[in-house]
Amino acid sequence: AALAWEAAAKKPELLKVKLYGKDKEHPSMAGSYLTAAVVYATLWRRSPEGLGGFTAGLPAAVALELRKLAWETCQAWNQGSQPNPQTAPSTRASLVAAAFAALDTNRSESLDLMKMRPFAEFLLDDKTLLDDVWNEEYQGLCSQVGADPSKGISQEGFRTLVDQGSRSLLLSTHCSDEELQQLAEGVAAATFSSGTKASEPQLDRVIIVPGNGGGGDIRHCNWYGWLAKELKKVGIEASLRNMPDPVFAREDRWLPFIEKELAGGVDNLKKSVVVGHSSGAAAAMRLAEKRELGGMVLVAAYTSDLDDETERASGYFSRPWNWEAQKKNCGFAVQFASTDDPFLPIEEQREVGQQLQPLIDYKEFDGRSHFFDYPFPELLEVLTTKFGETSRAIHSSSKPAVAR
Repeated sequence: AALAWEAAAKKPELLKVKLYGKDKEHPSMAGSYLTAAVVYATLWRRSPEGLGGFTAGLPAAVALELRKLAWETCQAWNQGSQPNPQTAPSTRASLVAAAFAALDTNRSESLDLMKMRPFAEFLLDDKTLLDDVWNEEYQGLCSQVGADPSKGISQEGFRTLVDQGSRSLLLSTHCSDEELQQLAEGVAAATFSSGTKASEPQLDRVIIVPGNGGGGDIRHCNWYGWLAKELKKVGIEASLRNMPDPVFAREDRWLPFIEKELAGGVDNLKKSVVVGHSSGAAAAMRLAEKRELGGMVLVAAYTSDLDDETERASGYFSRPWNWEAQKKNCGFAVQFASTDDPFLPIEEQREVGQQLQPLIDYKEFDGRSHFFDYPFPELLEVLTTKFGETSRAIHSSSKPAVAR
């Protein structure tokens, strides 16, 4: 990948493309995309030029040039046009960076509980790792490198783990060069596989599905109205309306309303990002089981009726979840969870994140309760990034009413 980066600096079509992030150390979206394309070309020994269905939010023309460059670089290497070893970057450092970039699926420059899990599964060669066991293990790894578990492990911390090994009783995190290459190639291939879809329409709206129990105008509840206004400022259409049956949030009333009234027709769902909060998250997941969505953002999602009559009456929890259908039908998925949610066990929130891997970008916080308050900058950042917009400064005002 380092050779491709070097070549990009000399290619006229890519001179204005920044491969590094703002800190000048970690890869930008374009840099990660180029690295993944090189890994794909190396692993499968064929050109990634035809993988135009997944552009990682980059302009289609830029993404195509990066894929072409990846293939050209691999061909040149295979033909013996490799650089002088004295001037080439450290192979070990490049392998560590490539493995980290492959795991850092949303380019947040940190590896949280969910993004580190494929690393653990790779080391153990076991995808049946119990949640409780992995959660404890992750906490230990964070402690070893001085990382905040809620924020994740940095590239430097990851380098420490793979270079020096861990003091863990379960995982031996030291990796050879060959193992790092296998890790990077395996994760990148899975990312391309999950991200490359036959049809990936341009996103054109956000559909906000609230939680149940909100009285009065839903625009004044929680962060719903605030988000709609902030999205409008950057030119993103947001659909937000008072829902029918607001107390029970019954599936047979909410899903048709989302399809017809909020999306303006089933076909428009393919170009929509559905943001669901609490009961709205359950509705979004059931919707994704039968409809193609441009994307899905889950805030305070859960998996059971919580032994609550109102939740049971909604109908969402009357049958098993079809996780595979959700992953197949969603262009992307993001989840926000909080360890101190007064209504939802963190175990259920984590189960959603685990079941939707590798598609989902799972974000876990401490101290965010049931995500009632605004501003909600992390949510706005996710959406503006997905729509290719620039996040704007977020201003708070009076506290809203509460809808669960």
